[in-house]
Amino acid sequence: MATASELDFFTSKLQDAWMPIYIVNNAGKIIFENPSIVSLLKTSHLNEMFVDLFKEKITFNEFRLQAQLEQKQAEYFKRDQTKMYQIRNSAQANHFCDALIIKHRLILDGQENIMIQIEDITEELQLKNQLQYMASFDALTRLPNRHSFNNDLKKLNEEVERYGRKYALFYFDIDDFKRYNDTYDHAFGDHVLKAVANAILATKRKTDLLYRVGGDEFVFIANNINTREQMLAIGKKLAFAVDNIPLEAHPRIKISIGCAQIILSTENLFSDRIKLADKGCFLAKSLKRQKSTLVDAATMDHFTAD
Repeated sequence: MATASELDFFTSKLQDAWMPIYIVNNAGKIIFENPSIVSLLKTSHLNEMFVDLFKEKITFNEFRLQAQLEQKQAEYFKRDQTKMYQIRNSAQANHFCDALIIKHRLILDGQENIMIQIEDITEELQLKNQLQYMASFDALTRLPNRHSFNNDLKKLNEEVERYGRKYALFYFDIDDFKRYNDTYDHAFGDHVLKAVANAILATKRKTDLLYRVGGDEFVFIANNINTREQMLAIGKKLAFAVDNIPLEAHPRIKISIGCAQIILSTENLFSDRIKLADKGCFLAKSLKRQKSTLVDAATMDHFTAD
């Protein structure tokens, strides 16, 4: 171990550091901790083994030198690596704060040690995750939004081209949606949007995808659809779910659906079919039926849930 005077000198400089710091010897034992780390973890770990402080099983071998360091008289440490872990807060057994672990190689009197700085980044990660969620999900319905849809299209195209997977795409919007906002209020319009989203979600299989891509526009993608009959059956199921939304003392909610199969036959597989399904949706709306209407965009045949 380093001489007392040298260790005392070095650690005295770290006592008032705002960042939590450990010094671990080459046996894996903590030989120094500053007040900041005790404050973060709510307890002292002096003389404990470093591996016991972490959720993951981390051995001291991760911190060993890969090659012999050149020792210099005035050089106490060299920057090594940065990793992110979850650290146990001893006051709350089931709580782990997200932490950035910055490791330094520390040489004191020829003895190899590791100085570990720990930065609590829990709030930073929470904010980052919140911003990522806001960028990818619709705040009202909590469905993936157009940004998520566009990102997923790249993956779905690859799956069709590489593995020959078959999908069906359903593009739909709410008939006369503006009427709900104008006749009642925007709060009721929001209620209609959520009711439609929830009704479709109730029919969704685990592998299917649902997005809100615009004001009252949605996209539903069904996986493993091998025939036109399967596609139409799912489309009628969507129409039936919306037709049966309970909405007392208000006009029935209806949707217009355009659908198209996604198969390995054209370039720009999904973008091509989105345009086709959108045309089907427009035709379904123009029919002005009393129930939700489904149009096969390839043939322009139209159906209801009956």
